[in-house]
Amino acid sequence: SKLFPKFLAHYVTTPSFIEDADRTSSGTTKRIRAEETAFLNIKIPLPPLDEQRRIVERVEALAARIAKAQFMREEANREADILLSRATTYAIDEQGWEIQRLENVLKESPRNGLAPQSKVGSNGKKMLRINAVSSSPDRFVDLSAFNIVDVPEETATPFYMQNNEVFVVR
Repeated sequence: SKLFPKFLAHYVTTPSFIEDADRTSSGTTKRIRAEETAFLNIKIPLPPLDEQRRIVERVEALAARIAKAQFMREEANREADILLSRATTYAIDEQGWEIQRLENVLKESPRNGLAPQSKVGSNGKKMLRINAVSSSPDRFVDLSAFNIVDVPEETATPFYMQNNEVFVVR
């Protein structure tokens, strides 16, 4: 008769409540427990029931608008990717230029990278993981996606990244 359940459900997600709840907790990271008496002594704002319902309606209306905006942004990104692909196709493929086989224009033949090597703590060489190369629109290599591996220098040398290399992940 004093608390609208959805009001409480929304309130417990607020940073101030989470901070208060954290202060009632103790234990190691795997077994954190809230001390019940301290938890139940947390003070919360308690507007009249009608106001709680109005707040819930407002929060849920905003959440719906945010979800719609996120959907629209995702849709716009998909459409932008399609437009970029079409523009690239028009700018490059449809100009009537000379057509060459890829093998005739590459400096050297494509090659596979190193197969996964044994990982080591810190005294090894950085080896990019397959997820370092993605199909994201910016098409950059994520240099933070690596393992430290035990590879002899003579094995690693041919695989050091060079400027203007093209990475392809099948």
